[in-house]
Amino acid sequence: MSRSTRIIALAAVAVFAACSDRTSPDPLADEPLPARAASSEREVAEPARERLARRLARALADPGFRAVLKRELDRSPVAERKLHLQRLLSANGRVHRAVARLNGESEAAVHADAREAIPLELYFPVPEHRSAWRGDARLLVATAADDHEAPVAFAPSGRRRILDP
Repeated sequence: MSRSTRIIALAAVAVFAACSDRTSPDPLADEPLPARAASSEREVAEPARERLARRLARALADPGFRAVLKRELDRSPVAERKLHLQRLLSANGRVHRAVARLNGESEAAVHADAREAIPLELYFPVPEHRSAWRGDARLLVATAADDHEAPVAFAPSGRRRILDP
């Protein structure tokens, strides 16, 4: 199985996911990684990926940020209306600044985590979920290293929970 990462935001029944099974441009960052030395790339990428998911969820608590992200998703030329997270953060200073500001963090922290994480994509994997989401705050942002791993999800409040795989 190819190396896959998912960020999923569930809007009630709707699912907003980010998957990284293909390469995308340079990422951004969040809070610093733990002080211990990582024994593998996955040990470095997982904390960064989870911090990015939490930051994105917290940013989605803001109606203005949700509207911007919805517009970006709606105009994506990719079949499932996918957005490459790292590309979005690096190409759109407004999104990058908003994620940092809405989390009370520096832009450098967001940039660092985006660089550390494997390439991530944002999208609704189920067409019905994609068409049902109207940009409301009833969602979760989740991430899992592979399809068999229980996703770690974050509410817009930042609350963390483990979902059934």
